Formats: sequence, structure tokens, C-alpha cells
Amino acid sequence: MKIINISGYKFLHIHDVFLQREKMYEKLGDIGLLGKVMISYEGINIMLSGDKKQIKEFYFFIKKDLRFTGISFKKSYSDYIPFNELKIKCKNCIVPSKFDIFPTIQNKNTITPKIFKWLLDYKKNITILDIRNKYEIDKGFFYKSIHLNINQFRDIYTKLKNCSEKIKNIPTIMYCTGGIRCEKAIILAKKANFKNVYQVNGGILQYFKDIGQKYFQGRCFVFDNRESITAEDVKYPQ
Repeated sequence: MKIINISGYKFLHIHDVFLQREKMYEKLGDIGLLGKVMISYEGINIMLSGDKKQIKEFYFFIKKDLRFTGISFKKSYSDYIPFNELKIKCKNCIVPSKFDIFPTIQNKNTITPKIFKWLLDYKKNITILDIRNKYEIDKGFFYKSIHLNINQFRDIYTKLKNCSEKIKNIPTIMYCTGGIRCEKAIILAKKANFKNVYQVNGGILQYFKDIGQKYFQGRCFVFDNRESITAEDVKYPQ
């Protein structure tokens, strides 16, 4: 039986983070899911693994809380559970930053993976910016993308600020693994005087699902025991 690995996030104000952690531990433990959940005052970030029945039961559980509606879960498949245990942590934020910023619909500029591929197909004059950490980029990256040589997301604003004016003045498409870091990176890029910046909706994982491997060189780093995956790993097993 194939294991289903899901990941999803949502930025929202959560005031009862510790209560939510207890509820999650109780329910996810009963279901038998393994993985990582981060709950903070700015939102929730979820990475879980289980069989089809377990994942379906989790979806039913989380949809009971209307605050968590709208989470778009990305799926990948594996022959084993890539987590050793269930960890649910309470944090101050789900994406650490040196600035007090909160992503909203108003400051979220997205393009679909299909549009991103079209831009690559026709070699449009754009900057493709990989905002992930260097060790992630070492595994794989999009063709002709540039990166900021960062070791942690906290450092990204300084790197963005130091980009050349030439880069800042042409349309910039940024991407990360699943989209969560881009939501804050867009705000920071605008603060650093990038004139026209967008993110790939759903990141590399959504691109793999919608498009496949084309233009992505290597493998995509993931934060579990698999270390990295390819577009083949997001295809529904036959």
C-alpha cells in the first residue's frame, strides 16, 4: 500500500495555539498519523503521512474548524512513512522573519505553474528567483533561476536589498517548495524595491503535479526522511 504524504499551510491569527496542539495530538494520535505540525499565532503548517483512510479521516477532522478551511494540501507518494514520530509544536511564527509582517490576499501576487512554464517556454525577460536555502538548491532548481546564497530565511531581506537594480526593475518570479516562504518573501521584495514580483502558486510541488519535471533540474528537497523527491513522486500510483 502506498503512503500518502500531505503538506499544507495557512496564514491566520490563532489565539488558542496550545489548545489546538492538544486537540491535534489527541486526534492525530488516534488516527495514527506521523509527521510535523507547527501551530503559531500567525498560522499553521502541516506535514503528515499515512494511508488513504487515515488521510481522509484527517481531512474530515480539520474541516470541522472553519478557521482552517481553504488549506490547499499538496500530495506525494512513497513506499514508506518518511517520519519517525508525530511532532506538534507551538511557535511564535511559522516562517521566521526579522520583520513583523503578515501575508494577506492583498499582497499576494501569484501565477499558476502553467503560466510559469509558458514564460519559460518563450524565454520572457524575467528574473527567476529561488528563495530557498542553499542546501535545498544543491539538490535541484529551475532552469536559469538565480538564488541568494542564504542559509536561513531570516537573512533573505538583506540579500534581496543587495540585489542589483537591473534585477529589481524587471518582472521577478520567485518560488520555494510549497509556497509558504514566498508569501513573506514577496512582501520583503517589495520593501527592497523590487518593482514587479510574483510567486509560483503552490511552489515546486504544485508545478510537479500540474506540469511535471520539465525545466526543473535535479530533485526537490523535502523536510522528511526522503530528503528529496521528483515529479514522479507526486503522480497518483497506478
